[in-house]
Amino acid sequence: MSLLGQSLNLVSSANPEDTGFIADLTADFTNVAPEFRSVAFAPDGDVVAVGLYDREDDVDRQSGILASFDAITGENQWQEFLGGGADNRRVSLRDILIKSDGTAYVSGDNYGGAETHVDNTYLMSRYTAADGTLLQLVQGNGTVSGVNRVHFNMGCLDNAGNYFGAGITNDLVRGGMIKTNSTFSTVWLQRYYGGLSAFPGEGNGCVVGDDQTHVYWVGRGAHSVAANAFFFERTLLSTGAIVQNRHYTLFLRGADFRVGKMAWKFDEDLMALCGRSESSFGAGDLNGSIWSIDKTGNISDQQSFGLPGTDTRFYQVCTDQISSIYAAGTHEGMGYIVKLDSAWNIKWQRFFYHSAGVTEIKGICHDQVNRIAIAAHNSVDKLIVATFPDEGSLTGVHGAYTYEVANLTIQDPGFAGSGGTPVSDITNVVKTPAQVDGPETLVDSFIDLNP
Repeated sequence: MSLLGQSLNLVSSANPEDTGFIADLTADFTNVAPEFRSVAFAPDGDVVAVGLYDREDDVDRQSGILASFDAITGENQWQEFLGGGADNRRVSLRDILIKSDGTAYVSGDNYGGAETHVDNTYLMSRYTAADGTLLQLVQGNGTVSGVNRVHFNMGCLDNAGNYFGAGITNDLVRGGMIKTNSTFSTVWLQRYYGGLSAFPGEGNGCVVGDDQTHVYWVGRGAHSVAANAFFFERTLLSTGAIVQNRHYTLFLRGADFRVGKMAWKFDEDLMALCGRSESSFGAGDLNGSIWSIDKTGNISDQQSFGLPGTDTRFYQVCTDQISSIYAAGTHEGMGYIVKLDSAWNIKWQRFFYHSAGVTEIKGICHDQVNRIAIAAHNSVDKLIVATFPDEGSLTGVHGAYTYEVANLTIQDPGFAGSGGTPVSDITNVVKTPAQVDGPETLVDSFIDLNP
Protein backbone atom coordinates (compact mmCIF):
# COMPACT_ATOMS: atom_id res chain seq x y z
CA MET A 1 0.00 0.00 0.00
CA SER A 2 1.41 3.33 -1.04
CA LEU A 3 0.53 6.58 0.67
CA LEU A 4 2.04 8.79 -1.99
CA GLY A 5 -0.57 11.15 -3.40
CA GLN A 6 -0.87 12.88 -6.74
CA SER A 7 -0.40 16.61 -7.15
CA LEU A 8 -3.59 18.61 -6.73
CA ASN A 9 -2.19 21.63 -8.59
CA LEU A 10 -3.45 24.16 -6.09
CA VAL A 11 -3.44 27.76 -7.29
CA SER A 12 -1.04 30.01 -5.37
CA SER A 13 -1.16 33.75 -4.84
CA ALA A 14 1.21 35.91 -2.80
CA ASN A 15 1.21 39.51 -1.61
CA PRO A 16 4.83 40.42 -0.76
CA GLU A 17 5.51 43.64 1.14
CA ASP A 18 8.38 45.19 3.06
CA THR A 19 6.81 43.86 6.23
CA GLY A 20 6.65 40.24 5.04
CA PHE A 21 4.16 38.37 2.88
CA ILE A 22 0.69 36.84 2.81
CA ALA A 23 0.27 33.79 0.59
CA ASP A 24 -2.59 31.40 0.02
CA LEU A 25 -3.42 28.21 -1.84
CA THR A 26 -6.83 27.46 -3.29
CA ALA A 27 -8.53 25.21 -5.86
CA ASP A 28 -11.80 24.93 -7.75
CA PHE A 29 -13.19 22.21 -5.55
CA THR A 30 -13.71 21.44 -1.92
CA ASN A 31 -15.51 18.68 -0.07
CA VAL A 32 -13.73 18.87 3.28
CA ALA A 33 -12.60 22.20 4.71
CA PRO A 34 -8.82 22.53 4.13
CA GLU A 35 -6.54 23.35 7.06
CA PHE A 36 -2.97 24.33 7.72
CA ARG A 37 -2.19 23.06 11.23
CA SER A 38 1.49 23.79 11.84
CA VAL A 39 4.30 25.92 10.40
CA ALA A 40 8.09 26.14 10.70
CA PHE A 41 10.98 28.22 9.38
CA ALA A 42 13.56 26.36 7.29
CA PRO A 43 17.29 27.18 7.75
CA ASP A 44 17.26 29.36 4.61
CA GLY A 45 14.33 31.42 5.95
CA ASP A 46 11.65 29.82 3.81
CA VAL A 47 8.38 28.85 5.50
CA VAL A 48 6.93 25.32 5.41
CA ALA A 49 3.37 24.50 6.51
CA VAL A 50 1.48 21.21 6.90
CA GLY A 51 -2.18 20.28 7.13
CA LEU A 52 -4.90 18.57 5.10
CA TYR A 53 -6.71 19.07 1.81
CA ASP A 54 -9.63 17.21 0.28
CA ARG A 55 -9.60 15.19 -2.93
CA GLU A 56 -11.65 16.48 -5.83
CA ASP A 57 -12.89 13.02 -6.83
CA ASP A 58 -14.43 11.85 -3.55
CA VAL A 59 -16.09 13.63 -0.64
CA ASP A 60 -14.74 11.00 1.76
CA ARG A 61 -11.07 11.40 0.84
CA GLN A 62 -8.46 13.88 1.94
CA SER A 63 -4.71 14.25 1.50
CA GLY A 64 -2.09 15.52 3.87
CA ILE A 65 -0.39 18.59 2.43
CA LEU A 66 3.13 19.93 2.88
CA ALA A 67 3.88 23.27 1.19
CA SER A 68 6.87 25.65 1.09
CA PHE A 69 6.84 29.42 0.57
CA ASP A 70 9.75 31.70 -0.38
CA ALA A 71 11.14 33.72 2.54
CA ILE A 72 10.92 37.06 0.72
CA THR A 73 8.16 36.88 -1.89
CA GLY A 74 5.85 34.26 -0.39
CA GLU A 75 5.85 32.40 -3.71
CA ASN A 76 4.71 28.80 -3.34
CA GLN A 77 7.87 26.83 -4.14
CA TRP A 78 6.49 23.32 -3.94
CA GLN A 79 3.58 21.22 -2.69
CA GLU A 80 3.68 17.59 -1.63
CA PHE A 81 0.71 15.38 -0.80
CA LEU A 82 0.20 12.13 1.07
CA GLY A 83 -2.77 9.80 0.75
CA GLY A 84 -6.25 10.31 -0.58
CA GLY A 85 -6.41 6.95 -2.35
CA ALA A 86 -8.78 4.04 -1.85
CA ASP A 87 -6.52 2.43 0.78
CA ASN A 88 -5.55 5.63 2.58
CA ARG A 89 -8.65 7.73 2.40
CA ARG A 90 -8.08 10.38 5.04
CA VAL A 91 -4.56 11.56 5.72
CA SER A 92 -3.96 14.54 7.99
CA LEU A 93 -0.59 16.13 8.82
CA ARG A 94 -0.65 17.78 12.25
CA ASP A 95 2.86 19.00 13.11
CA ILE A 96 6.19 19.97 11.56
CA LEU A 97 9.60 20.74 13.02
CA ILE A 98 12.74 21.45 11.01
CA LYS A 99 16.28 20.73 12.17
CA SER A 100 19.23 23.01 11.47
CA ASP A 101 20.39 20.58 8.75
CA GLY A 102 17.15 21.16 6.83
CA THR A 103 15.45 17.87 7.68
CA ALA A 104 11.72 18.31 8.31
CA TYR A 105 9.96 15.93 10.72
CA VAL A 106 6.21 15.65 10.09
CA SER A 107 3.59 13.70 12.06
CA GLY A 108 -0.10 12.97 11.62
CA ASP A 109 -2.52 10.13 10.90
CA ASN A 110 -4.09 7.99 8.18
CA TYR A 111 -7.68 6.75 8.53
CA GLY A 112 -7.03 3.89 6.12
CA GLY A 113 -9.70 2.26 4.01
CA ALA A 114 -12.81 3.06 6.03
CA GLU A 115 -14.93 6.08 6.80
CA THR A 116 -14.64 5.52 10.56
CA HIS A 117 -11.61 5.24 12.81
CA VAL A 118 -11.12 1.58 11.89
CA ASP A 119 -7.56 0.96 10.69
CA ASN A 120 -6.53 4.43 11.77
CA THR A 121 -2.72 4.55 11.89
CA TYR A 122 -0.22 7.20 12.83
CA LEU A 123 2.29 8.65 10.40
CA MET A 124 5.81 9.92 10.92
CA SER A 125 7.83 11.21 8.00
CA ARG A 126 11.05 13.01 7.11
CA TYR A 127 11.43 15.45 4.24
CA THR A 128 14.10 17.71 2.83
CA ALA A 129 12.75 21.18 3.63
CA ALA A 130 14.52 22.75 0.64
CA ASP A 131 12.64 20.82 -2.05
CA GLY A 132 10.10 18.53 -0.37
CA THR A 133 11.95 15.29 -1.11
CA LEU A 134 10.43 12.49 0.95
CA LEU A 135 13.23 10.75 2.84
CA GLN A 136 11.20 8.31 4.92
CA LEU A 137 7.57 7.51 5.65
CA VAL A 138 6.56 5.26 8.53
CA GLN A 139 3.18 4.32 9.92
CA GLY A 140 2.16 2.13 12.83
CA ASN A 141 -0.94 1.22 14.79
CA GLY A 142 -2.14 0.47 18.29
CA THR A 143 -4.34 -2.39 19.39
CA VAL A 144 -6.76 -4.10 17.03
CA SER A 145 -9.74 -4.70 19.30
CA GLY A 146 -12.25 -3.05 17.01
CA VAL A 147 -11.33 0.60 16.55
CA ASN A 148 -7.89 2.16 16.32
CA ARG A 149 -7.63 5.88 16.99
CA VAL A 150 -3.99 6.80 16.87
CA HIS A 151 -2.16 9.94 15.82
CA PHE A 152 0.51 12.36 16.96
CA ASN A 153 -0.28 16.04 17.52
CA MET A 154 3.22 17.35 18.22
CA GLY A 155 6.82 16.16 18.03
CA CYS A 156 10.13 17.24 19.54
CA LEU A 157 13.80 16.18 19.31
CA ASP A 158 16.57 15.69 21.82
CA ASN A 159 20.22 16.61 21.21
CA ALA A 160 20.97 13.07 20.04
CA GLY A 161 18.39 13.33 17.26
CA ASN A 162 15.79 11.04 18.86
CA TYR A 163 12.19 11.89 18.02
CA PHE A 164 9.32 12.13 20.53
CA GLY A 165 5.65 12.27 19.54
CA ALA A 166 2.67 13.12 21.77
CA GLY A 167 -0.87 12.13 20.83
CA ILE A 168 -3.33 9.23 21.00
CA THR A 169 -1.86 5.75 20.99
CA ASN A 170 -4.66 3.19 21.08
CA ASP A 171 -8.31 2.33 20.63
CA LEU A 172 -9.23 3.31 24.19
CA VAL A 173 -8.34 6.86 23.18
CA ARG A 174 -5.53 6.93 25.69
CA GLY A 175 -3.04 9.75 25.43
CA GLY A 176 0.53 8.65 24.94
CA MET A 177 4.07 9.46 23.89
CA ILE A 178 6.48 7.52 21.73
CA LYS A 179 10.25 7.76 21.47
CA THR A 180 12.04 6.66 18.31
CA ASN A 181 15.54 7.14 17.00
CA SER A 182 16.18 9.60 14.17
CA THR A 183 14.89 7.10 11.59
CA PHE A 184 11.76 6.16 13.57
CA SER A 185 12.79 2.82 15.07
CA THR A 186 10.85 2.44 18.32
CA VAL A 187 12.72 2.96 21.59
CA TRP A 188 9.74 3.10 23.98
CA LEU A 189 6.08 4.05 24.26
CA GLN A 190 4.38 5.44 27.35
CA ARG A 191 0.71 6.06 27.97
CA TYR A 192 -1.19 8.56 30.06
CA TYR A 193 -2.79 6.93 33.10
CA GLY A 194 -5.68 9.18 34.01
CA GLY A 195 -7.92 6.95 36.06
CA LEU A 196 -11.10 7.20 33.96
CA SER A 197 -11.03 4.94 30.92
CA ALA A 198 -14.51 6.12 29.92
CA PHE A 199 -13.18 9.58 29.08
CA PRO A 200 -10.65 10.45 26.40
CA GLY A 201 -7.02 11.29 26.91
CA GLU A 202 -4.85 12.98 24.33
CA GLY A 203 -1.28 14.22 24.36
CA ASN A 204 -1.05 17.59 22.67
CA GLY A 205 2.34 19.04 23.54
CA CYS A 206 5.86 17.87 24.36
CA VAL A 207 9.27 19.43 25.00
CA VAL A 208 12.67 17.98 25.93
CA GLY A 209 14.27 19.49 29.02
CA ASP A 210 17.48 21.48 28.78
CA ASP A 211 19.32 18.87 30.85
CA GLN A 212 18.41 16.16 28.29
CA THR A 213 17.18 13.95 31.14
CA HIS A 214 13.40 14.33 30.93
CA VAL A 215 10.74 14.89 28.31
CA TYR A 216 7.66 16.81 29.46
CA TRP A 217 4.24 16.31 27.89
CA VAL A 218 0.77 17.68 28.48
CA GLY A 219 -2.72 17.07 27.25
CA ARG A 220 -6.38 16.72 27.97
CA GLY A 221 -7.48 13.74 30.00
CA ALA A 222 -9.77 12.45 32.68
CA HIS A 223 -9.14 11.92 36.36
CA SER A 224 -11.21 10.09 38.94
CA VAL A 225 -12.78 13.31 40.17
CA ALA A 226 -12.97 15.24 36.90
CA ALA A 227 -13.88 14.17 33.41
CA ASN A 228 -12.49 17.37 31.94
CA ALA A 229 -8.97 17.75 33.29
CA PHE A 230 -5.50 18.67 32.10
CA PHE A 231 -2.51 16.44 32.72
CA PHE A 232 1.23 17.02 33.02
CA GLU A 233 3.76 14.21 32.92
CA ARG A 234 7.52 14.17 33.40
CA THR A 235 9.10 11.15 31.78
CA LEU A 236 12.66 9.84 31.73
CA LEU A 237 14.22 10.38 28.33
CA SER A 238 16.15 7.12 28.45
CA THR A 239 13.52 4.58 29.56
CA GLY A 240 10.12 6.25 29.24
CA ALA A 241 9.37 5.70 32.93
CA ILE A 242 6.96 8.27 34.35
CA VAL A 243 8.63 10.24 37.13
CA GLN A 244 5.74 12.60 37.85
CA ASN A 245 2.08 12.63 36.90
CA ARG A 246 -0.16 15.59 37.76
CA HIS A 247 -3.80 16.33 36.99
CA TYR A 248 -5.65 19.64 37.23
CA THR A 249 -9.36 20.51 37.27
CA LEU A 250 -8.65 23.91 35.85
CA PHE A 251 -12.14 24.96 34.94
CA LEU A 252 -14.82 24.33 37.49
CA ARG A 253 -17.50 25.69 35.18
CA GLY A 254 -16.82 22.64 33.13
CA ALA A 255 -18.29 22.53 29.68
CA ASP A 256 -15.28 22.63 27.36
CA PHE A 257 -11.54 22.42 27.79
CA ARG A 258 -8.72 21.69 25.38
CA VAL A 259 -5.00 22.11 25.80
CA GLY A 260 -2.99 23.06 22.72
CA LYS A 261 0.60 22.64 21.63
CA MET A 262 3.33 23.77 23.99
CA ALA A 263 6.73 25.46 23.73
CA TRP A 264 9.94 25.59 25.75
CA LYS A 265 10.77 29.02 27.14
CA PHE A 266 14.32 30.15 26.62
CA ASP A 267 14.94 30.87 30.29
CA GLU A 268 15.26 27.06 30.51
CA ASP A 269 13.01 26.78 33.54
CA LEU A 270 9.47 27.07 32.26
CA MET A 271 7.19 25.69 29.59
CA ALA A 272 4.35 27.60 27.95
CA LEU A 273 1.10 26.06 26.75
CA CYS A 274 -2.28 27.27 25.59
CA GLY A 275 -5.84 26.13 25.05
CA ARG A 276 -9.45 27.07 25.58
CA SER A 277 -11.88 26.84 28.47
CA GLU A 278 -15.39 27.77 29.43
CA SER A 279 -15.45 31.50 29.97
CA SER A 280 -16.05 33.26 33.27
CA PHE A 281 -18.72 35.22 31.40
CA GLY A 282 -21.07 32.26 31.53
CA ALA A 283 -22.12 29.03 29.87
CA GLY A 284 -21.52 28.80 26.15
CA ASP A 285 -18.66 31.29 26.00
CA LEU A 286 -15.02 30.28 25.65
CA ASN A 287 -11.81 31.94 26.80
CA GLY A 288 -8.43 31.56 25.15
CA SER A 289 -5.96 30.67 27.90
CA ILE A 290 -2.16 30.63 28.29
CA TRP A 291 -0.23 29.00 31.13
CA SER A 292 3.38 28.72 32.23
CA ILE A 293 4.48 25.55 34.03
CA ASP A 294 7.77 24.70 35.71
CA LYS A 295 9.61 21.39 35.53
CA THR A 296 7.65 19.89 38.41
CA GLY A 297 4.24 20.87 37.10
CA ASN A 298 3.63 24.00 39.17
CA ILE A 299 1.65 26.63 37.28
CA SER A 300 3.55 29.89 37.69
CA ASP A 301 1.55 32.23 35.45
CA GLN A 302 -1.80 32.23 33.71
CA GLN A 303 -3.80 34.55 31.46
CA SER A 304 -7.18 34.10 29.80
CA PHE A 305 -8.59 36.34 27.07
CA GLY A 306 -12.16 36.93 25.90
CA LEU A 307 -15.18 39.20 25.64
CA PRO A 308 -18.77 38.68 26.83
CA GLY A 309 -20.86 36.50 24.54
CA THR A 310 -17.92 35.41 22.38
CA ASP A 311 -15.62 32.45 21.75
CA THR A 312 -11.83 32.78 21.89
CA ARG A 313 -9.55 29.76 21.35
CA PHE A 314 -5.79 29.26 21.25
CA TYR A 315 -4.24 26.39 19.30
CA GLN A 316 -0.48 26.90 19.50
CA VAL A 317 2.17 28.91 21.34
CA CYS A 318 5.78 29.72 20.52
CA THR A 319 8.52 31.62 22.32
CA ASP A 320 11.45 33.84 21.34
CA GLN A 321 15.00 34.16 22.67
CA ILE A 322 13.98 36.49 25.50
CA SER A 323 11.10 34.33 26.74
CA SER A 324 8.27 36.30 25.19
CA ILE A 325 5.20 34.15 24.48
CA TYR A 326 3.08 34.25 21.33
CA ALA A 327 -0.32 32.51 21.19
CA ALA A 328 -2.39 32.02 18.04
CA GLY A 329 -5.99 30.97 17.53
CA THR A 330 -9.35 32.46 16.67
CA HIS A 331 -11.88 34.95 18.01
CA GLU A 332 -15.39 35.17 16.54
CA GLY A 333 -14.38 34.12 13.04
CA MET A 334 -11.11 36.08 12.94
CA GLY A 335 -7.58 34.80 13.41
CA TYR A 336 -6.18 36.09 16.70
CA ILE A 337 -2.57 36.55 17.92
CA VAL A 338 -1.31 37.92 21.24
CA LYS A 339 2.23 38.59 22.49
CA LEU A 340 3.19 38.57 26.18
CA ASP A 341 6.61 39.62 27.44
CA SER A 342 8.61 37.57 29.97
CA ALA A 343 6.75 39.32 32.82
CA TRP A 344 3.39 38.41 31.24
CA ASN A 345 2.53 41.97 30.20
CA ILE A 346 0.54 42.24 26.98
CA LYS A 347 2.78 43.74 24.27
CA TRP A 348 0.28 43.63 21.41
CA GLN A 349 -2.80 41.84 20.06
CA ARG A 350 -3.85 41.45 16.43
CA PHE A 351 -6.80 40.09 14.48
CA PHE A 352 -5.96 38.64 11.07
CA TYR A 353 -8.71 37.72 8.64
CA HIS A 354 -9.81 37.33 5.03
CA SER A 355 -12.45 39.64 3.56
CA ALA A 356 -14.89 36.72 3.34
CA GLY A 357 -15.58 33.75 5.56
CA VAL A 358 -14.11 32.54 8.84
CA THR A 359 -10.35 32.55 9.52
CA GLU A 360 -8.53 30.36 12.06
CA ILE A 361 -4.81 30.41 12.90
CA LYS A 362 -3.61 26.98 14.06
CA GLY A 363 0.18 27.32 13.69
CA ILE A 364 2.70 29.96 14.78
CA CYS A 365 6.50 30.11 14.98
CA HIS A 366 9.26 32.69 15.57
CA ASP A 367 12.69 32.79 13.95
CA GLN A 368 16.14 34.14 14.87
CA VAL A 369 15.66 37.52 13.13
CA ASN A 370 12.39 38.49 14.84
CA ARG A 371 9.99 37.29 12.18
CA ILE A 372 6.71 35.57 12.97
CA ALA A 373 5.04 33.06 10.66
CA ILE A 374 1.45 31.89 10.97
CA ALA A 375 -0.40 29.01 9.31
CA ALA A 376 -4.12 29.54 8.88
CA HIS A 377 -7.16 28.52 6.87
CA ASN A 378 -10.33 30.22 5.77
CA SER A 379 -13.86 29.00 5.09
CA VAL A 380 -13.63 30.21 1.47
CA ASP A 381 -11.30 27.23 1.01
CA LYS A 382 -7.95 28.92 1.28
CA LEU A 383 -4.82 27.64 2.99
CA ILE A 384 -2.90 30.67 4.27
CA VAL A 385 0.68 31.39 5.35
CA ALA A 386 1.82 34.86 6.41
CA THR A 387 4.98 36.39 7.85
CA PHE A 388 5.41 39.73 9.58
CA PRO A 389 7.93 41.50 11.86
CA ASP A 390 7.73 41.18 15.61
CA GLU A 391 7.09 44.81 16.43
CA GLY A 392 3.33 45.00 16.91
CA SER A 393 2.92 47.77 14.33
CA LEU A 394 1.37 45.87 11.42
CA THR A 395 -2.18 47.01 10.64
CA GLY A 396 -4.38 47.77 7.67
CA VAL A 397 -5.69 46.05 4.57
CA HIS A 398 -3.28 43.88 2.58
CA GLY A 399 -5.06 42.62 -0.53
CA ALA A 400 -7.94 40.43 0.64
CA TYR A 401 -6.51 40.27 4.17
CA THR A 402 -6.64 42.64 7.13
CA TYR A 403 -4.48 43.10 10.24
CA GLU A 404 -6.48 44.87 12.93
CA VAL A 405 -5.58 45.93 16.47
CA ALA A 406 -7.35 43.70 19.01
CA ASN A 407 -8.18 44.57 22.61
CA LEU A 408 -9.53 41.46 24.25
CA THR A 409 -9.78 41.68 28.00
CA ILE A 410 -8.04 39.43 30.51
CA GLN A 411 -10.46 37.13 32.29
CA ASP A 412 -10.50 34.97 35.38
CA PRO A 413 -8.94 31.70 34.22
CA GLY A 414 -11.01 29.74 36.73
CA PHE A 415 -8.36 27.56 38.32
CA ALA A 416 -9.29 25.23 41.16
CA GLY A 417 -7.19 26.52 44.01
CA SER A 418 -4.40 29.06 44.18
CA GLY A 419 -1.92 28.85 41.34
CA GLY A 420 -3.72 25.96 39.67
CA THR A 421 -3.48 23.48 42.52
CA PRO A 422 -3.76 20.00 41.03
CA VAL A 423 -6.57 17.72 42.09
CA SER A 424 -4.10 14.88 42.27
CA ASP A 425 -0.36 15.23 42.65
CA ILE A 426 0.88 11.71 42.08
CA THR A 427 4.63 11.87 42.38
CA ASN A 428 7.10 9.07 41.84
CA VAL A 429 4.61 7.00 39.90
CA VAL A 430 6.81 4.72 37.86
CA LYS A 431 5.09 2.81 35.07
CA THR A 432 7.48 1.50 32.50
CA PRO A 433 6.40 1.04 28.88
CA ALA A 434 5.87 -2.67 29.55
CA GLN A 435 3.26 -1.98 32.22
CA VAL A 436 -0.19 -1.42 30.75
CA ASP A 437 -3.54 -0.44 32.16
CA GLY A 438 -6.35 -2.44 30.62
CA PRO A 439 -6.63 -4.36 27.33
CA GLU A 440 -3.80 -2.64 25.52
CA THR A 441 -0.72 -3.71 23.63
CA LEU A 442 2.35 -1.69 22.83
CA VAL A 443 2.95 -0.10 19.49
CA ASP A 444 5.99 -2.17 18.80
CA SER A 445 6.02 -2.55 15.05
CA PHE A 446 6.01 -0.20 12.10
CA ILE A 447 5.20 -0.39 8.42
CA ASP A 448 8.11 1.35 6.72
CA LEU A 449 6.98 2.91 3.45
CA ASN A 450 10.27 4.31 2.19
CA PRO A 451 9.71 5.45 -1.38
